[in-house]
Amino acid sequence: MRAHYRGRFRRLLLDELQDTNPVQVQILKALFPDLQAWTAVGDPHQSIYGFRRADPRVMAALLEEAQGVDQEALRESRRYHQGLADFHNRFFKGLLPGFPSVEASRPPRGEARGSFTSRGTWRPRPASSPRRLGACFRKASRSTTWAREPTGP
Repeated sequence: MRAHYRGRFRRLLLDELQDTNPVQVQILKALFPDLQAWTAVGDPHQSIYGFRRADPRVMAALLEEAQGVDQEALRESRRYHQGLADFHNRFFKGLLPGFPSVEASRPPRGEARGSFTSRGTWRPRPASSPRRLGACFRKASRSTTWAREPTGP
């Protein structure tokens, strides 16, 4: 099996690394032992699959093992606002020592007048323009309560 996948794939892209468990990592390392062939993305603050043995320490161990391999820490989140980032930073400080704090660049709800593009640049939205995603949800289903009114940018 190893020869089959090594012949078929040269690179491994692993998203949500924080949600992997030790057995999954052993399997992936057997298939792709050269960590330079890996591109892995994860945030230890978002590990939610502990019920299936996911452990953010797996991510820390892989980072330690991959010393000398190019690594980049992304310290800015565009998923939430700074108030929530401050809460996360305080909450996880004792649980995940050694992991850096995150900064957030998304405005709090109600303050956003635009959106981030796929390239990460901010695109202002005129105050009179509707929130398209929410408008599409309203057309699709008026009875869906979570989609009735748009709640974010």
